[in-house]
Amino acid sequence: MVDFRGAKWEFVSQVLLYSQNQLKTLLLNASHNVNMWLCKVRKMKAVYHHLNMFDVDINRSKCFIGEYWVPTKFLNQVTNAVHTSAVSDDVLCFYLTLWI
Repeated sequence: MVDFRGAKWEFVSQVLLYSQNQLKTLLLNASHNVNMWLCKVRKMKAVYHHLNMFDVDINRSKCFIGEYWVPTKFLNQVTNAVHTSAVSDDVLCFYLTLWI
């Protein structure tokens, strides 16, 4: 009977070494872009955080209803941003400004 334990051990060692080298290469490549990925993740988290604050009216109009307090000095920027995103995504958008 032939003993294959040595051959199996050598094969497993080679697979583990190859896997470790692949992991090192992948992490090294990812480390060069870590700041870019952190920025993207932060932006995505901010978007989803704000989307979770919206009410969804599926029964009547199938739309998101967002209510926000915005400082008066930023009102034009917010209005322009909402209008620009609505036009680029071909979405009907309206907003109501309440002055208190």
